[in-house]
Amino acid sequence: MSVASRRSASGAELRDAGLTGRFGALTDDGARFVRLLDRPDVRFGASAAHHGKRAHWGMWLGGDSALVRAQGSVAGLVAGIGDLDVSRFDILPAGSAVGHLMAWSGLTPAWAFASDGPIVVPTSDIDRRIEGESVPKPPGADSLMERLWSAPTWTRVRVWSEATGRGTEWISAGADGTFRAVPVADGRSCRIEVVPGGAVFRDVLSVFLEAPPSDA
Repeated sequence: MSVASRRSASGAELRDAGLTGRFGALTDDGARFVRLLDRPDVRFGASAAHHGKRAHWGMWLGGDSALVRAQGSVAGLVAGIGDLDVSRFDILPAGSAVGHLMAWSGLTPAWAFASDGPIVVPTSDIDRRIEGESVPKPPGADSLMERLWSAPTWTRVRVWSEATGRGTEWISAGADGTFRAVPVADGRSCRIEVVPGGAVFRDVLSVFLEAPPSDA
């Protein structure tokens, strides 16, 4: 790295992050950062949508290390704080990456209770609620569904593996619960299934643990 580059704002950021040394050469952490970014064993991603804005999370996994990038967070997205254009990188032990994701997602330990029956609503109503629009509660909604529908914010969170092409998705109503919108046969509606936070965590864990397809 040239003297001018080392003295630039970008050069100072790299040095402050511990990725380069005094003379611009990569440190051990810097070399590991580059290796994980260029040649990961597998990549994972996540996104959150709320009121027309998105936060992103990504992970490059290699051996027992993980490079994690976060652009905003679900909590920041809902609160309207934080710069969604700024990325934060961390190098973590591989076993800590799922915990980092769950913290980023803001998953709450809300319990799910049995409802009186399945509630089917237009998919567009779900999308409008996530965008922040006011949507009348569905006919026949029981007390649980009324509580869910009256929650001030809904956020759609998706997690996926690039190796398998599979993932999981849920909608968070904050402290009022977590649910899935399951498409039904007509292609225009979905069935609301309320799920406990523990079930969401198990589904996320299965995305990370599923082996990629063999090349053979």
